[in-house]
Amino acid sequence: MITENPVFTVEEVTKLALPLGTSVVAGGDQVPRPVRWVVTASGDSPLPYLEGGELVLLISGKSDLAATIRACIDAHVAAVVCLSALSPLALATA
Repeated sequence: MITENPVFTVEEVTKLALPLGTSVVAGGDQVPRPVRWVVTASGDSPLPYLEGGELVLLISGKSDLAATIRACIDAHVAAVVCLSALSPLALATA
């Protein structure tokens, strides 16, 4: 578990580390949430071990991302970043 400072928030990661024009499409009221760690995951693979507070970089696969997003929510991640457009079902889940 990583507990060292400084702590970055979802908003700061969005502004400082993601491409210009990146937007929050769901859970906009949660942008002050702290991000403890960043992990990558594929929509076609099981999620890595998550403790909560992670920012998950989600690389889409052939499967619908809604189930993967739901699993991230259940694991209390800080945010999910998708590198591709979300289906309406995945967006509604987020």
